[in-house]
Amino acid sequence: MDSKFVNNNSAKQYFPAIDGLRALAVLLVVLFHFDFEKLAGGFVGVDVFFVISGYLITRNIQSGIELKTFSFWGFYRSRIRRLYPALLATIAITLVVSMLLLSPDHLELASRSSISATLSVANLYFWSEAGYFDVDAIFKPLLHFWSLSVEEQYYLFWPAALVLILKTTKRRYTQALIFSVFLIASLFYTESLIHSEPSKAFYWFHARIYEFLIGAILVYFPKRNINNALEIFITILGISMILYSGMFYDKSTLFPGVSALLPCIGAALIILTRDSKSSRFFLANPVMVWLGKVSYSIYLVHWPIWVLYSYWKFDQISSIEKFFLGLLTLIIAGFMYYLVESKFRFNVRKNNNKFYLLTATSVISILVASALIISLNGLPSRIKFKFDTGLMSKINCELVENSNPKIKEKRCTYGSSSSDAKKILLLGDSHAGHLNTGLRRLGKEKNLSFESWTFSGCPPIWGAYKAYDVKFKRLSHKESHCKSLVSKWQKYVKENEFDLIILASRWALLTEPTFYTPTREFRRDFLVDLDSPVFTLEAARKTFKNKLAYTALEISNSKSKPKVIVIGQVPVLGKNIQGCDRVPKYFISNERLKKRCQSKVAYNDAMGRLNFTNDVIAGLESERILPILPSKFLCSKADEICKTVIKGNSVYLDDNHLNVRGSQYFIESIGSQILEFIE
Repeated sequence: MDSKFVNNNSAKQYFPAIDGLRALAVLLVVLFHFDFEKLAGGFVGVDVFFVISGYLITRNIQSGIELKTFSFWGFYRSRIRRLYPALLATIAITLVVSMLLLSPDHLELASRSSISATLSVANLYFWSEAGYFDVDAIFKPLLHFWSLSVEEQYYLFWPAALVLILKTTKRRYTQALIFSVFLIASLFYTESLIHSEPSKAFYWFHARIYEFLIGAILVYFPKRNINNALEIFITILGISMILYSGMFYDKSTLFPGVSALLPCIGAALIILTRDSKSSRFFLANPVMVWLGKVSYSIYLVHWPIWVLYSYWKFDQISSIEKFFLGLLTLIIAGFMYYLVESKFRFNVRKNNNKFYLLTATSVISILVASALIISLNGLPSRIKFKFDTGLMSKINCELVENSNPKIKEKRCTYGSSSSDAKKILLLGDSHAGHLNTGLRRLGKEKNLSFESWTFSGCPPIWGAYKAYDVKFKRLSHKESHCKSLVSKWQKYVKENEFDLIILASRWALLTEPTFYTPTREFRRDFLVDLDSPVFTLEAARKTFKNKLAYTALEISNSKSKPKVIVIGQVPVLGKNIQGCDRVPKYFISNERLKKRCQSKVAYNDAMGRLNFTNDVIAGLESERILPILPSKFLCSKADEICKTVIKGNSVYLDDNHLNVRGSQYFIESIGSQILEFIE
């Protein structure tokens, strides 16, 4: 390599504008996470960080090899010193606060995520759990560690790969060509993965390789003298590309893939003009440089602060609260940077053995504490809470064996085991599954034998199928599995004898309006006619009306002539109240505890979402078909609200499912109807 290359990419060179770019990236992420509506695409800040890491790490390794100062041990030692002290401190503090605040279920989840974050596999853990944009994200104080795990996996993989490339060829242009080939191949792979497995494309390291390579290939761009006007144009263009994606992307954007090129190329342009006057003006001013230096600590602490405060308040966060949370983030990040991050990062030759001992002790302590919390089921002893006497625990149905671990098809039997018991089959999605506990109790008391066969997100309607995420054309494994399962259900009903078959599902999701609230759009699912598929709301409503009637009639005319009950959907709250009353009272008063479980959804809003499907279901009533609408049990027009608390207890599991108590209260309220109908 020529001296020009070494001089322009020396690991000792410092460019304040890159710290300014870090500041821009972390501000985008924080404002996005703090629900700043104008930056719905602020998550692209993470991709800017990936480009910066790709450039700096490649530059430093290249320079180290050229100067014969590079060693793998030295590289990993510097990475550990740079990342782990602040990372471990954040995990430990978050875990302690979580013990004082979270419900047992959420504390157990936080403990699992703390283990994955400590072991640098948080991206794989959260991929296996759920999507980044799920409403349940607000219950995961360490969710943002997924991106840190991606970076740490890059650090594990890239030095060896880079050394191999540099040993294989000494020509700069050949090396740049190899980088370019890998970059293009990675981009094409990720773009194809988005359409088949979007969650994997978002979380997995191998789907982000091209973003790091965009930064890595920049070390091969030699310094050129260009006029000020062009430098200003390039700098402004780079900043504009990042800001545009931050403002106009949102959770519906197919991402990463080609869409991620806009912020990544924007970051690359800024890195190319990193020492220009324009970059120094826009990004190397004292405020941006300080924010850039502290950006790692800001990133670490901002999300736990937001999540834990949101969990405590359990209500909408006001603009003034967001301002103070942002201020608190800067203050705590400043302490983290000066007292933890800088202290261990720069004292390389001082107390090395003590540093490694402290790091190892911290890692082991976090892992042991987290494992202990998990083994003790989230420390329920912290909760001074009593279930109603006579209420039974949730039924854990066995998963049907499947090659895809994300396919949660469940089957179970419960109730009476007597030979003369009435045989009842429950079919549907998770809205059928949440009835299991109440039906089990009814079965034991009234000599009813139940069989439950459910699959989350799969409606039991013959001659139709649920198309998942129609708007963005993402073919889901669940969609194909649901299609085949509905055929199995139909065949099973024909070939077996039952006295009663119950159908239950989240019917309204297939036919309801576009928005849950004025600002929150949900994934667009439709019910589609199997023979004549049309992907519109009007067609979905027509299909629902025709095919549900066909299904109920077909079942009632099958071999054993069973009666049919179609149970409507419970109202959607628009707010996840999971674990609202199962929290320790260290920070939460009795008055606030009561408010946490109250629904904010008015009667007219809730029923506006259910009226269409309720009317269709009610219209099925006949001698052999009984419609039952949970909204009649939960909603009162006179009170102008839908209940979420009954007998002083919360009855919702999240924002659209009944919990154990809700299931039993609801089935108790309709038990006589079921018995009278089946007899």
